[in-house]
Amino acid sequence: MIPWLAGLPAGIQALLVIALLLCVAQLLVAIVLAISGGQALVHQPPIGGEEHYLWVFLVPALNEEVTIADTVARLTALSVTHRLFLIIDDGSSDGTASVLASVAHPDLRVLRRQLPQAQQGKGAALNHAWQTLHTQLLAEPDLAQLPAHRVLVTVVDADGRLDPDFAQSVAGHFADAEVGGVQLRVRIYNTWHLLARLQDVEFRVYSGLYQLGRSHWGTAGMGGNGQVNRLSALDDIAEANGLSGAAVPWRDRLTEDQDLGISLLAAGWQSRQEIRAAVHQQGLGNPRRLLRQRTRWAQGCIQAMRRIRVPLRASIPLAAKVEYVQWLMQPLIQFYVGVMLFLTLGLAVWSRIDPLPMAQPLLLALVLVLSLGGTWLGCVVSWTRNERHGWWRGLLWAMPYAGYSWFLTPVYLRAMVRELRGSTGWAKTEREPLRR
Repeated sequence: MIPWLAGLPAGIQALLVIALLLCVAQLLVAIVLAISGGQALVHQPPIGGEEHYLWVFLVPALNEEVTIADTVARLTALSVTHRLFLIIDDGSSDGTASVLASVAHPDLRVLRRQLPQAQQGKGAALNHAWQTLHTQLLAEPDLAQLPAHRVLVTVVDADGRLDPDFAQSVAGHFADAEVGGVQLRVRIYNTWHLLARLQDVEFRVYSGLYQLGRSHWGTAGMGGNGQVNRLSALDDIAEANGLSGAAVPWRDRLTEDQDLGISLLAAGWQSRQEIRAAVHQQGLGNPRRLLRQRTRWAQGCIQAMRRIRVPLRASIPLAAKVEYVQWLMQPLIQFYVGVMLFLTLGLAVWSRIDPLPMAQPLLLALVLVLSLGGTWLGCVVSWTRNERHGWWRGLLWAMPYAGYSWFLTPVYLRAMVRELRGSTGWAKTEREPLRR
C-alpha cells in the first residue's frame, strides 16, 4: 500500500494512510483559515468608541501575591473612560489579601471568597463576580439605568498585562450588535526562557492564523485571559444554562473559557479576534509544569467535544461548520497522528526499514509538506500579519515550534486517561517572580 514501508504490516500501513489523510485535511483547513483571516484583516472595525461602554475588569486571584500588585497597577493605568475593577480573591492563603488591602483606587473593588465556597475553579469565581456585578455594582445609583449591552466584561488573569489603549481597538467590534465576545491576542512577556518563547510562538500562530480566520465568520474562540464579553451575551448564556443546571455563564469545565466561546455560538452571538491589541502573560519555563497545565487544557478540550452539535446547528457558513467541528475534534486527531508517528518510528527501527522515502525526493517533499506544512504556514502567516517583513522570522521559528508541538503530544494520552478515570481536579499554575 505504501511502497517505502513495504516491511510493515498492511494494517499498520492502512492506519498510516488515515493519518496522512488527516494531515491533508488539517493543511487544507489552515489554508482556508489563512484566506479567511485575510478577509478579516480587510474588514477590521475602526479604532475608537471606547467611551460608549462601561468596562468591567474581572481578575480571579488565588495565591497571587507575586504578580497581583503589578497587574492592578497596570489595570488602573489603562486608557479607559468608564471602568470598574473587580478583583476576586478566591480564598488565597498567601499574602494576596494584604497586597490588595494596600491598594487604594476609587474604581477598585475586592470580592473575597471564603472556603468551602472558594477554590472551586476559575469558572466559579467568575460566576460569583457576574452575580455581584448584577446585584451590587450595577445597582449603584450612577449605573442602575445602564443597559447590559453597553457593559463589557473583560477577564484578565492575575499575571495579565493589557495594552494601555486596548479598549480603542476592541470597542469597534461591539458597534455590531450581533457581536457578543472579542478575544485579544495573547503574548508571553518572560521570553528569556526558551520554553516560554515557544509558548509565545504558539499563541502568535493561534491568534494570527486560526483565530483571525474564524473571526471572519464570527466563530473565534474565547481564551482564559483577555476575553471581552458583552454583559447581555453573558446573561443570555446564563439563561440557557439555567434550563439544565445553574443559571450562570461559566459552566464547571476545565477550560471554562473555551466552553464559554461555544456557548456564545449556541446562543446566536458572534465572536471575534482582535489582532491589533494584546494581553501579555507569563509563560512557563518548567517543562513539568507546562505538561501539567497542558494536560488540563487537553482534558478540557476533550470535554468540549461533547458539544459538537453546536456548530452543526449554528447559522454559520458550511466552511465555518467544518472548521469548527475539526477544531473540537483536535484532541482525537492530534492523539491519533502522534501515536501513528511514534508507532511508525518504532516499527521502522524494529523492522530495519527507512520510515521516510529518502530515495524519492518528490515523495519525501510531499510527506514533509503534509506533516509540517501547517506549522510552516501558521508561522509565516502569523508573523507576516504582526510584523512588516516578518515572514522570514516565521520561517526561522517553524522548526523549533514543530519540535515543541511534538513535545506536547503526550498530554493528549494523559488527558484521555484522566477523563476516562473521571479525574477532574486541577492544580493552579504557579507564578514566577517578576523581573524588575
